[in-house]
Amino acid sequence: MNKKRLMVIIAIVAAMALFAGCTGTPGTTAPPTDKTFSVGYNNLGQGVPALDLIEAEGRYVNTILGNKFTVVNDEFQADKLQKDIQSLISSGVNGIMLFGWVPTAIPGISDMCQQAKVPFVIFDQIPRDEEQKANLLKNPYYAGSVGIDNTTSAANLAKIAAEKYKTALIIGGAVGDIVHDARFAGFKQAFEAAGGKILGEAHCTDPSEATTKGEDLLAAHPEAECIYALTGDFATGMITALGNKKLEIPIFASDIVAASLADINSGKIEVGQGGCSIATSMAAILLQNYMDGHPIKTTDNQAPYFGNIVLFEVRAKDTADYKKYFVDGNPFTEKQIKSLSYRYNNKVDYKAFMDFIDSYSIDMLNEAHK
Repeated sequence: MNKKRLMVIIAIVAAMALFAGCTGTPGTTAPPTDKTFSVGYNNLGQGVPALDLIEAEGRYVNTILGNKFTVVNDEFQADKLQKDIQSLISSGVNGIMLFGWVPTAIPGISDMCQQAKVPFVIFDQIPRDEEQKANLLKNPYYAGSVGIDNTTSAANLAKIAAEKYKTALIIGGAVGDIVHDARFAGFKQAFEAAGGKILGEAHCTDPSEATTKGEDLLAAHPEAECIYALTGDFATGMITALGNKKLEIPIFASDIVAASLADINSGKIEVGQGGCSIATSMAAILLQNYMDGHPIKTTDNQAPYFGNIVLFEVRAKDTADYKKYFVDGNPFTEKQIKSLSYRYNNKVDYKAFMDFIDSYSIDMLNEAHK
């Protein structure tokens, strides 16, 4: 074989290997497991238990995968988000986990990452606008999105509440927060569809306002039969407000925190919801697979969009297990995390992620931790 012909064959083989690696089709040779990446992460506001919990989950997964984990604090300032992401890019990170709480900032961040050739994944608060989702798919450095279906999650709690109660109050975050807007809408629509009535609602800049605004809400509507708190932090503030007003009204709470567990056991929170950190975990692994040269792709060869994860119920019978996995430890085992990582399992694909998400529950976690 002459040298020219050999060089042509080598070029063809290299091109085929590159193509296979970009399609998300399982390969046969995984990257070395000791290769380390630097991953950047933005926290909406450090110091808030619900937000710190998901940051901790991101750190845990990246530690298992052998990565350096760098966090910036957006401090609840929308105009700071893009600056924080730019600072991560300038610091030389290999990939970015974007908590996409400012939808209008996402196009600009997408452009920044493409220009810097830094892959990114969006998690928890993810784009819902169809045009924005379509534009993201045009960016070759976009690894996908993983988020909670907050409308359906809140609607599920509303249906449970409406079985016993006919009037409700709602307390949560500021208008414009895409997660809280969805939860407000989901609970209200489902509760009213079941014959209930929303007597009033309070929007807070952050959970520290929950007690004061909760007291105002209770002063205006002391006859309310139940309360929906959009997160465990708001439930905690509302419980203080109820105590100050000498009232006992059951609370239903999404996105519970550690303090919520005692309140569920005591009955102050009748039903809670939890498990949102799966979005952080799945996003971290999607980004890892991209950085390892094996981006997960849908059957249409697109970056995946997992936006249908629903929070699961947490009642008194579940609090011990919930504490074990989401407060004292982490929900997913090292084995589960590595099973979705190409460097440890070169057969992983889009279906594997779908199956994992579909099976997500306390029962699944109990089985994995045996």
